[in-house]
Amino acid sequence: MNAKTIVTLLLAAAVFAPTESFAQEKKARKEKKDSWKDNLTPTAEKMSSTGRNTYFILEPGYQLMFEGEDEGKKAELVITVLDETKKIGDVETRIIEERESLDGKIVEISRNYFTIGVDTKTAYYFGEDVDMYKDGKITDHGGSWIAGENDAKLGIIIPGQVKVGDRYYQERAPKVAMDRAEHISITETMKTPAGEFKNCLKTKETTPLEPDTAYKTYAPEVGLLNDGPVKLVKYGFIKKQAGLITADGQIDLAALKKLKKSEGAKAIPAVASAYKDSRITDAKLKEPLGRFALSFAGADPAADKLYHTAINDAGLAEVDRANLIEDLNEVGYENLKSLTPGDQKLIASRLDLIKRFRADSDPKLAPAFDEAEKDLRSMAK
Repeated sequence: MNAKTIVTLLLAAAVFAPTESFAQEKKARKEKKDSWKDNLTPTAEKMSSTGRNTYFILEPGYQLMFEGEDEGKKAELVITVLDETKKIGDVETRIIEERESLDGKIVEISRNYFTIGVDTKTAYYFGEDVDMYKDGKITDHGGSWIAGENDAKLGIIIPGQVKVGDRYYQERAPKVAMDRAEHISITETMKTPAGEFKNCLKTKETTPLEPDTAYKTYAPEVGLLNDGPVKLVKYGFIKKQAGLITADGQIDLAALKKLKKSEGAKAIPAVASAYKDSRITDAKLKEPLGRFALSFAGADPAADKLYHTAINDAGLAEVDRANLIEDLNEVGYENLKSLTPGDQKLIASRLDLIKRFRADSDPKLAPAFDEAEKDLRSMAK
């Protein structure tokens, strides 16, 4: 072999060595990426649409409420176990509704389908129907999947018995949803606005579809404590009040209209809570709640707060909000034809309410405030 050939071979080696090294590194990265393996998978067992395990409650009326901040906006998440079921294949699943909002505007509503294994108490996940919102309108259904459709299979949301190191797929919908969890600890302590919780389960959640990693914590006999930027602020079973609030947080408007005034005053906190939590998104249903608050505006602080929310709710038509203001001289009085001392006291209170609310309300509503003030002053003695 002559010197020229040797030099050529050396140059070739110098050129190809980095390429081979790069290929090896790429292979190593791929193997590391694909190294996640589950050690828990769903088992064939009898399932129930109602039940619980240590970290997951699937009982109608149970609710978790979260708050936080996401990119400078107030973030809220409400998770409610509904008094509704859905048949998926031959299995009856329980529906859990999740409502996410930013600065009071709904951005996502999902209906998730779960069961509890009768023997193992494992919580199984059968999929979800997702509605994504923008400016009050549905834009798409991204992330929706149902076990048994398009190669999707049921997953495990939380096993009945937990131990550190367990790994499992929560969602198994190829190219759509492939969330997976790994148990990091079962002795965590976490503080949230709802309290301090001990002996919690901490999970690491990843997906092969995205590079993101999330950590979640679950408290015994409570459930999820945090999700992204939000933390638990309230939990427990929804209480029915005055026959108005159902187990899934909806409001019986017919029953609302039949309430006597004394009963209505007691119902204000429940109605206000439902309105704030965006249980009702349809403006045609929300307007009656604003009108209900109008009946007590000026006489009840909780009603004032709900009334203020309604007249500034961009989800309501401007004409509806204006009518709620202009009707301050017509609704809530004992006797409009012969005003009582109690009515006069309410008039004075509502004039003060106008003064307070006008300052931070939509400028377009100024004429409605002017009209209401003029009418109230003509009624005052």
